[in-house]
Amino acid sequence: MSEGVKAFLFKIDGTFERVEFNSYKEIGALLNTDMWTTACRKFNGKHFNIYLDDLGLYREQPVITAVKTNCSERLVGNLLLTVMDGRGGDISLTEEDFKRLEDSVILLNTWDDDHWEQSRVLVYD
Repeated sequence: MSEGVKAFLFKIDGTFERVEFNSYKEIGALLNTDMWTTACRKFNGKHFNIYLDDLGLYREQPVITAVKTNCSERLVGNLLLTVMDGRGGDISLTEEDFKRLEDSVILLNTWDDDHWEQSRVLVYD
């Protein structure tokens, strides 16, 4: 049996972990959703493929998990990050990739009606 794809999972509670999956069929369970989509964003100068909860904005209280450096765009819900091989397939992240993503985690302050909220998010270029 071949090795699975090593990926970075960033969760709505601000925690992250290294995970491994063997098939696209496992992605929904990792993201805790039945519908997911993909996006591509740069983190500290390198492109990563992002699997994200397609229903994230429709949740009762959407949770921001990633923001663009200028705050012009936000991603919500659990995020699973990999690198693409140029043919649309996922390849495992390297130690350098994991470090790059871990270094992209920041504390974000947001105003919620009458008080400040602080959460951990990923920031991308």
